[in-house]
Amino acid sequence: MIYNISHTSWWMISGDFIKKSDENLVIFFHGFTTDKSSSWRFDDISKYVDTHTNWSIFRFDFMGCWVSGDWIISFGSGCEDAQQVLRHFIDKGYTNIVIYGHSMWGTIALMVYPFFQQYIQSLILSGPAVGPMCYNWEEYVGNELYAVWPTQGYIELPSKCGRKVKVSYDIMKDFASINTEMLAKSMNCPICIIHGNHPDDTEESELLEYSKKFISLYDKWKLIVLDGAKHTMMGYNEDISKIITQVLSKSF
Repeated sequence: MIYNISHTSWWMISGDFIKKSDENLVIFFHGFTTDKSSSWRFDDISKYVDTHTNWSIFRFDFMGCWVSGDWIISFGSGCEDAQQVLRHFIDKGYTNIVIYGHSMWGTIALMVYPFFQQYIQSLILSGPAVGPMCYNWEEYVGNELYAVWPTQGYIELPSKCGRKVKVSYDIMKDFASINTEMLAKSMNCPICIIHGNHPDDTEESELLEYSKKFISLYDKWKLIVLDGAKHTMMGYNEDISKIITQVLSKSF
């Protein structure tokens, strides 16, 4: 069912909620410039989890993405949204929470974990950035947008959800300043990290190397490499669904 959480006096965080438990909840954090559906990936995965577990499920649009309010995306805004969602459900009595996060918002899950560690049982992250990522932003966004980005403070990028997404200029600094050691030091729950190894996906290869460094600094981890998968994880819904289900059933 459609489920909204107050964010400010004007905006709501909008999501889909499946209630089956009053204590156990899995929350989905979608990827950069996408939405709670994630090109139908999260729809398929949540259906599988719903069918095979008795956990409640919440998928939502981060602010600035699809249905949720008009916002400028940054790591700061993502952390604020995530904390708002977690506080809401903790106040509702959910004390056993698992987060599945993809890409940038998987990194957000790591960042907010220390504030809610007594409630978060484990994290499942696909393609997270756990080390400094220095993307070629000028190539990614184009010369024209890149030129106005510093003075305007944000640019509007097309997204997979069909609506333009406002991206903060701070996003470059956010990605480039990710500290592997600090992230590992702040963790105290089991973490399952999922990566692909497609030979043509240089981004995912770099992310995988940082994850290997991360797990060398932390002892409660499991690393799964999906053979042939790219960063989007498209075509691997069943694999990820089974991993999530195993984590929720504590049979991982």
